[in-house]
Amino acid sequence: MNPRKRPQLLLILAALATLMCRCSLDSGTPVKLSFSDGSSVQCRRYTDYIVTWTDLSGSTSEYDCEIPCPDGSTVRVERLSPLQVGTEGETQDAEVLQSWQAQYCPADPSTGGATRIPSTSSPAPTMTAMAARTATPSATATPRPLLTGGVSACDLTQGFINFTLAQPPLDISGKLLNVRFNDTLARCSIPRVNPTVLTCNIPAGARPPVNISVTLDGVLVNSFGYNGANCTSPKPNNPNQDKPNVNPTPTDWQG
Repeated sequence: MNPRKRPQLLLILAALATLMCRCSLDSGTPVKLSFSDGSSVQCRRYTDYIVTWTDLSGSTSEYDCEIPCPDGSTVRVERLSPLQVGTEGETQDAEVLQSWQAQYCPADPSTGGATRIPSTSSPAPTMTAMAARTATPSATATPRPLLTGGVSACDLTQGFINFTLAQPPLDISGKLLNVRFNDTLARCSIPRVNPTVLTCNIPAGARPPVNISVTLDGVLVNSFGYNGANCTSPKPNNPNQDKPNVNPTPTDWQG
């Protein structure tokens, strides 16, 4: 064999050794994902065929989902993995959906990318509102912290982190919340199913160790370093299974 043709042959063999594709005739199977707060997400499950020398009939699943956003819009997210979606037919924790919304839903343009927390409290009586407007703020008062600096959960695969709220918690309804990982703005919210934490997406390129700063209506209430404690990246159920050498999709590690 001509030695000059060997590199080309090796490239061809490498391309044939692992082949992954989604069948063009596969229109997807409708799947409804349910969450603990009563919300749901409509998805379609597709089969990706993975052909290797050791397994000519290998396959896996991917999901294209319509994510409902807090502003009433819907965002289509393609190629979610089974690890991100979880077990079909089982009710998932509402924090999973909220982490997707933090990652994929558009930010409120009026806040410059920050997350505005909707007000859930009833309007205060007129006399109370007038007293609040005329009260003179203390010039020496130190703002109470929103967070303790502790982390109750962190998942690099799903791209979210839960910070523990200081007790008693600050009333942030109607206020402009701004959370930054170093200099990168994150989308955050307080889950209805767990009001003791602030859940945030992990912005791309802002993995621990990072500095976390929090402002409410422009006032700094937290600034601390986070070294990655309690942050995990779950392994596949079968870590010894051959995996195709493919490029990451746009949904991998995105903030």
